[in-house]
Amino acid sequence: MVNFKAFSIIKNIFSRLNPLNSFDFGEIDVEIGKTPTSDELLKKTINKYSYFEKVIMLAIYHLINTQFVECEYLTVLTKDFRLIADLVEGEKNKVHLSDDVRNECNDNNILIACHNHYFGAIIPSCEDILSIIIYGCQFAVISSENYIGIICNDCNEMVLEDIKRELLLFDKYIEFRFSIDCFDEIQLLDESSVDFKKLKLELYDKFVCRNNEKFVNEFNSRFNKYNIYEIYIKL
Repeated sequence: MVNFKAFSIIKNIFSRLNPLNSFDFGEIDVEIGKTPTSDELLKKTINKYSYFEKVIMLAIYHLINTQFVECEYLTVLTKDFRLIADLVEGEKNKVHLSDDVRNECNDNNILIACHNHYFGAIIPSCEDILSIIIYGCQFAVISSENYIGIICNDCNEMVLEDIKRELLLFDKYIEFRFSIDCFDEIQLLDESSVDFKKLKLELYDKFVCRNNEKFVNEFNSRFNKYNIYEIYIKL
């Protein structure tokens, strides 16, 4: 016999990890809110911001110059169109803010901040999103191989705590899908190897890349209500 109480808890957890409008109901007609596609969001953003072409051009510039590199780089354009960081080299999984960049961040004067990920993955981390909101960055670009993700931010910092909770659930959802979909590949990794964490992270990034569009749509279904969304572009 099914333990109804335990089942209810599991069902509740899964429903929070995976919102209703991300399920495929086949031929069943279900009235749920439809998340705009990346193409629709791109058209909306182009129409809204006359200078969005600069965002696209800087995104492509950063992508071209960070192909197959071994560390993250940072490119930053201010709202008065000054390039205050031009492919500044960071570390393997981190970029550093110079005093000039940090000062402009504190003044909420960042129009575009670009950095790169690995193996084609363009889903923002919790740290990425929180930095974008806290520093009032209007656009953030994540580039990787031949993919570009443009995060558009018109978010009110008053909902920051709600977003933190939502980000945690979003991260857990991706980890959950990774553990299921890549179970066999994960089992083949040698946990005793000194490279275990590195190899598992590479496997994770490649998994995210294979599902970039799905996870971008999932991200938008959760965060569009906070006026923050990501546009997915494959070149």
